[in-house]
Amino acid sequence: MLIPYFVLLVLAESFVLPHQEILTSSPAEKDPNAILSALRDAEVIPDVLDTFSPLLSITANWSSSAKTSLGNTLPPSKLSHRPDVYANLLPSAYLPHGIEYVFALTDPDAPSHDNPEWSQVCHWLATYRDGDVHELVEYKSPAPPEKTGKHRYVAVVLVPRNGTTEALDLEAPSERKRWGFEGERAGVREFADLNGLKVVAANFIYSQNDKQ
Repeated sequence: MLIPYFVLLVLAESFVLPHQEILTSSPAEKDPNAILSALRDAEVIPDVLDTFSPLLSITANWSSSAKTSLGNTLPPSKLSHRPDVYANLLPSAYLPHGIEYVFALTDPDAPSHDNPEWSQVCHWLATYRDGDVHELVEYKSPAPPEKTGKHRYVAVVLVPRNGTTEALDLEAPSERKRWGFEGERAGVREFADLNGLKVVAANFIYSQNDKQ
């Protein structure tokens, strides 16, 4: 059974779940191999994620001209508010109807790519289930420090590893830096292991401070 597109509208007071036809024009890479290739080329795999099987294509959309597109560059000024998140099932993929989705936005290059001692930084963590959105870690807009080059901001969707459609009891990160875990570039991987989740989708952008 195919799931419909969904959109996390945390900025709005109400939650909107559009019909599929409304979002068919939203651009997103639909080839799993192309998605994995882009993630590997940018070293999102393995810095943030282990190799996984993409089941969804996702786009984090801050505006019509500012959205994730597997490695495009956006200025921090375009990322000041929480994005809408569009997702649809990839061809031949399957996810149970009613499953809970977990969306994360993380920075593996804090304070810089060459010195990732704070990495990963959790910029947003939210869940979606049956039309309800719950924010576990409130959105923190990307703000790369001066003279630290480009940062990767990685959008990830996770689901329960065992496929349950029961509501999840997630343990939120204790802090943003390293998601509260020990070790360089700790974050999504450790959070997923702790909460019995697996990655089913990812996309990313680059962003940097104007002063370099």
